Amino acid sequence: MGEASTNSEVSGAKKGGRFLKFAGGVGAVATALTAVVILFQTMNDASQPTPTPAAAATEAPPAPTKEAPPAPPAFQPVAANWTGQCTSDTGCPVQVTFRNNGGPGNGSATIYVLENGSNRELGQCTNTIGYAPAGGSATAACLVSSGDLSNYIRAYSRQYGPNGTLPVHIDAKVN
Repeated sequence: MGEASTNSEVSGAKKGGRFLKFAGGVGAVATALTAVVILFQTMNDASQPTPTPAAAATEAPPAPTKEAPPAPPAFQPVAANWTGQCTSDTGCPVQVTFRNNGGPGNGSATIYVLENGSNRELGQCTNTIGYAPAGGSATAACLVSSGDLSNYIRAYSRQYGPNGTLPVHIDAKVN
């Protein structure tokens, strides 16, 4: 411990309780430390890839996810009923049930009273099909009346009586 420090020694660095001597003095130590720092920086930079400008330009951010809008309703007539008696004065009250094979919603339908056999149209009416969820059902009802229907009912009643069954049927078209 009695040794004096010279240009070729650096005091304060210990190994096993003794001082180490570095050849070349303080300048050489600083150069060696700078080289070590540069080496570590290079190793750190190499472990983290840097994107190239071309790669950065081709990478697109993920598209935002949007829920697709529900499908529109798709109604199909499944049943038709007379909801009252047909008269030459008022016409025929009818109701059609529709099954919704599409998305939720409502619609519109035209309901026809047709002569059996010939399918000649005797009258029609248009109304809204009520709201139905997907897979559900809804109805449209209206009063079919026309001059042709009134004349048909009067002629049939004269021939078969007022309580006879009219040879007509209901059809419907979704608008």
